[in-house]
Amino acid sequence: MFDCKHASILVSKKLDQPLSRRERIQLWTHMRICSTCRLYRKQLVGLQLLFAIASESGRVSKDDSNRLSPAQKDKISKQIYGILKSESSQED
Repeated sequence: MFDCKHASILVSKKLDQPLSRRERIQLWTHMRICSTCRLYRKQLVGLQLLFAIASESGRVSKDDSNRLSPAQKDKISKQIYGILKSESSQED
């Protein structure tokens, strides 16, 4: 069965490489009925765009000194989860 987990994998894959015909049909069919996955795709594309802009402007560095600490990662994860949870409850 094609579920949201599989759809999220294909959404991510589609940003990096072309999908097979079967994958495209599966994803298209799922996206027509799943508002959560449509929102996920929209957010992922937005993040990709933001990273591209930051990279072009020199704001993203490959230097390890710019990496987030575990505490910072946890804080960001909690904030993202809160935003997604509130958006999800608004769609219901």
